[in-house]
Amino acid sequence: MRTSPRIARIALGCAVVVSLAIAACGGESATAGATLADRWLRIGEDLGTAVDVYDGALPPDLVQLLNAGVTAVPGEPELALPVHPDARLLGSFHLRRPDASNLVWLIFDVPGTDAAVHGTVSGQLDQSPWQVVGGQSSVALSVVRFQSTLNGNIDGTAVIRPLPTTSEFTLEIQRAENKMTLTVARGAPSPLIEADLVARDGGVAVRRVDGGAVGNAGLAVDDQLLAVAGEPVQSLADVDRALRGLVLAGEPSVSLVYILELGAGQVPREPSFVLPAGRALPERFPAAFLVDDTMTVLDVSWSSQGGQGAAYQATLVTATEGTTVTSALRDAIEEQGWEITGDQAIGFATQLDFASTDGAIAGRARIDSFAADPALTTVALQIQTTPASGG
Repeated sequence: MRTSPRIARIALGCAVVVSLAIAACGGESATAGATLADRWLRIGEDLGTAVDVYDGALPPDLVQLLNAGVTAVPGEPELALPVHPDARLLGSFHLRRPDASNLVWLIFDVPGTDAAVHGTVSGQLDQSPWQVVGGQSSVALSVVRFQSTLNGNIDGTAVIRPLPTTSEFTLEIQRAENKMTLTVARGAPSPLIEADLVARDGGVAVRRVDGGAVGNAGLAVDDQLLAVAGEPVQSLADVDRALRGLVLAGEPSVSLVYILELGAGQVPREPSFVLPAGRALPERFPAAFLVDDTMTVLDVSWSSQGGQGAAYQATLVTATEGTTVTSALRDAIEEQGWEITGDQAIGFATQLDFASTDGAIAGRARIDSFAADPALTTVALQIQTTPASGG
């Protein structure tokens, strides 16, 4: 299965978060949820990636995407994704990338335990024209990885996670001479009590409240816990046991997210590079003399290393021919009074290593043709400073 690291991370770590982002039903809440989902999904994507968010609906071109490149057979139905029969659709996302590939999320809630839903989904996806090619199952997460047997451009993942069975739970506490019941909002199948609890006097006392849902509910320092979700507690183990018991309390349901990675459904156009506006170099960039007026800074990054200096990286492009750029960089380094410590050809590229006379700054420049537009030249700079340089 060809699942990128970004997709795998999202699938395994964030499926429930995204399902909540689109779960609003109508009005301004739905609009806000769709906007939040749009912003989140754009992280790590190309600027040309289009994000479509469908509240309570599937992407209208889903069937077309699934059947792209599939030879139609008269009398045979089009390729469709089997979905759990009891699933309730919350919505979907469709990311359309500049390379003509697509990423589709279909988000459902399903009544039942995660084990039961996992069994049903696995069975559905292991029948022609689909096949299961891998999976994972634990108390927190179940994953089914599948592919189409008709379309080699489709890889899929179904992610199943338990949902909270209630929206709140109770804490019975002793505060001074009074017994009280606090109602705590519940945001997880097995919620946390965000407080420092300590065994004291044969029970459990609150030593510190860290905020969160229990803080909002009114839990305070020196409160004595008597019961969690109706279960009496006398030790920290009792507290953990009561919280875990909430997973099975009430009517179970799960979040079911199908993630489809689809190859190009159309022939991508030939890439054409448009030079963007240049980025600004950091004020303390230690070798600004290497960047002349013909160069555009495509990207730059830097990090301070805890008093041990700093590291900088920058990618520059210029319309100047590569050998001319290399000669100009050699001259600039020497005019600065620095030393060229290495000068070698690597394939069709040239690599210059250099250092300041006091050794406080060392760097490397790699000059090559620019992959996105061979008519341009790229200069990749890597520079390391030490505390003596003030970088």
